[in-house]
Amino acid sequence: MSAKLSTFKHKVQDWIRLEDREWSYTVPNLPGPNKLDTARLIKKVSLVMTGGKHEINFTLLKAQDNRAICGEPLNKFLVVPLAKLRAPPRSSVPNKSIQFNSGPELN
Repeated sequence: MSAKLSTFKHKVQDWIRLEDREWSYTVPNLPGPNKLDTARLIKKVSLVMTGGKHEINFTLLKAQDNRAICGEPLNKFLVVPLAKLRAPPRSSVPNKSIQFNSGPELN
């Protein structure tokens, strides 16, 4: 894998708001599907919410073989880790829920 591809990173959004209804991004210089498959890379979108920092970042992740992706083109997958994503305390959130009809769209 090329060092350049393994360090590919792009901030796609500076702030995350409750009012967000759609996330659609164009990532400049994103390698093509064949290049991603050859390098065994999967696209990853991370929601960063630490301290006063709320942003969405795009990176490339080295694929780990498993049943879910075995034999499939890796360029079709998107990893969205949510382990550190927490809602604010109930007292600070209006009585409102967020429903995502689909995931982020990358052009």
